[in-house]
Amino acid sequence: MALDVWVGDWNKSESKLVVSFDPKVYYSFLSPLFEEFEKTYGQMIVPYDDAMFEPGSLGPVFELVDNAEALVSSQAEQFEVHMGTNLGTYFEPKKEEIYCTVHRDEFLEFIQKLRSAVRIAQQTGKPLIFYGD
Repeated sequence: MALDVWVGDWNKSESKLVVSFDPKVYYSFLSPLFEEFEKTYGQMIVPYDDAMFEPGSLGPVFELVDNAEALVSSQAEQFEVHMGTNLGTYFEPKKEEIYCTVHRDEFLEFIQKLRSAVRIAQQTGKPLIFYGD
């Protein structure tokens, strides 16, 4: 499931796709921040549903991006993120942990694109939409 970040309503021609959580490991790594965001602000940001923020309510989203940048910046140049466990099948059970390697600099580039999306929404007066499918 993808999570795209749009400025403006994603199904209108004047809207703009700014960035996607691709690779999906970016969302997985930041998921504790999204969980905390939901507890604090009552808004879920998940890959399987939409979340919309009006231009006047982007302060918490800027804070979320700042926290994401700080978390990623504190990591090694290259680090592993746990993505789940492969349990195999009924006939061939196994317990294999799945990890994905992340490059800090590339992740930080993604964070800057995310920050740009929030700024564009604020400057244009359009909603910021996290579009999950």
